[in-house]
Amino acid sequence: MALNLPTGLHFKTAAEILGVSERRIRILIDEGRLVREKTNITIKSLALFLALKDEAPRGYEADKARKMAADADLAEIEAAKAAGKLVLASGVRAAWESAIEVAMAKLLAVAPAVAPLVILERSPKGAADVIAKAIRAAMTETAEVEVLPLAKKSGESQPEDEEHTKEQPEEEGEE
Repeated sequence: MALNLPTGLHFKTAAEILGVSERRIRILIDEGRLVREKTNITIKSLALFLALKDEAPRGYEADKARKMAADADLAEIEAAKAAGKLVLASGVRAAWESAIEVAMAKLLAVAPAVAPLVILERSPKGAADVIAKAIRAAMTETAEVEVLPLAKKSGESQPEDEEHTKEQPEEEGEE
């Protein structure tokens, strides 16, 4: 025996449950917060509205509070930038790319540097030791290279950026 339960409630009943007018029910439908089927409000949309009603308050005061919170978040971000605790993602990406380029250059230089030494080795273990030693040296050199943070790529100059620009050519000459 199948139960024939209603899937919706009349506007007046829905308004009484929510404690609002039928006009407000129509506004909620227009806003897409309630779903209408013929002359009824779906029970599912009414239950969802009730569940989310307290989570996302609406109106001037709620909007004002959200704006104040967003402004405070932006101010916090700007303060972190000014204090040097926050850098642009593009700067971090550029620093990583620079570090990877240095590592690649040092590791690719290992093969030509150790080839003559490997040929002189009489055993595979000796050749492997020469190669491993050279790779470790290249990795140590890579770890010692200071990757300068690029805080801004947007063209705004900071005193630190100018120093970094001056230091970078010296590092390239060392390689």
